[in-house]
Amino acid sequence: KDGDHSMPVRSLVKYHYGGINLLALCAAGKAAANKAKILPLVAMDTIIDSILDCVVNAEGIREDLAGFDFDGVHYIRSAWVKLMTNVYLSSMDTHSITQVQGARRMWFGDAKGDAAGASLMGEFVIDLQRLATRLQNLDGARSASFQTTGAISL
Repeated sequence: KDGDHSMPVRSLVKYHYGGINLLALCAAGKAAANKAKILPLVAMDTIIDSILDCVVNAEGIREDLAGFDFDGVHYIRSAWVKLMTNVYLSSMDTHSITQVQGARRMWFGDAKGDAAGASLMGEFVIDLQRLATRLQNLDGARSASFQTTGAISL
């Protein structure tokens, strides 16, 4: 919609997602020229920091995740992951390969602690565990509903 970016906070999340997603879509497929234009704009370390640090406060400390909307965090992270995939991971040029291999927080976090101690792969594992728990809870709720009513209500 027109003016969506100037609406309340949730639309700012949509606006942020839209901008990152647009960059990712420009680099999708075999658009080598577009990938080459985006590479100098967004470094691999910047993408990883954006994925990991979207739940970090101004002091650089991870917020208590109990208060976060995980779906909202995932929504923003998905755009950054798509950008990383389309620009760096699907490209075979030497610059992008070097960026991926030299990424600071891909496999292991920094020794600084707090937010800087997180790694991308470690965060993916945590997200998968969180998803498995949510699915188990959903499955348990459906089973309980089936046992009491004789049918599953969706």
